[in-house]
Amino acid sequence: MVPGQGRIPRLGAGSGLSQATAYRYIDELIGVLAARAPGLREALERALAEGTPYVILDGKIVDSDRCHEKTLSRKGREIDLRLFAEELPALADGGYEGAGHGVITPVKKPAGMKELDINARTRNALIRSTRCMGERGFALLTQRWQTLQHITASPGKIGQIARAALVLVLFEHKMLT
Repeated sequence: MVPGQGRIPRLGAGSGLSQATAYRYIDELIGVLAARAPGLREALERALAEGTPYVILDGKIVDSDRCHEKTLSRKGREIDLRLFAEELPALADGGYEGAGHGVITPVKKPAGMKELDINARTRNALIRSTRCMGERGFALLTQRWQTLQHITASPGKIGQIARAALVLVLFEHKMLT
C-alpha cells in the first residue's frame, strides 16, 4: 500500500465527513501551515541579520535551482541568491558544481587520478563536516513526514506540502511558536 493511500477517506469517514470534504480540509490545513513557512528571501535576510556564517543548499526535497535564475517570490519580490553570495556563502554538494560565485562545492577527483591532494581532501572534509547539520535537518524533515518519502503530487503541491511540514518540524523543535 502506498503511504497515505486510503488514510484520508478513512479519517474523514471516522469523523463523519465525506471523502471530498476530508481532502478539502487537508488542502486547507496544508495551505494555512505553508503560509507560515519563511520564503527564501526572508530566510536569507534573517540569516544575515543573525550573523549566520553560511547557508546550506540542497535540492533533496524539491529539485530547484535558484542560483542561475532570478525568480519572483509569492509576494512578487525578486529573489536572486547571488545577492547574498558575497556576504553569505552557500555550502552545497557536488551536484551544484558550477552553480556560480558563492556556491561552495567539494572538489571532485579528476578521472585517472588515484586520490586528491591533502589540501583538496581537507577542504572536502571541512565542507562535509559543516554541511552535516543541514543534511540532518533535511533528513529529519523527509523521514519525519512519510508523505515526503513517496509523493506523486504536482510540483506546486509538493512544495506546499514541504513548506507545511517544515512549519510543523520548526514548531515541534520549539523554533517557531
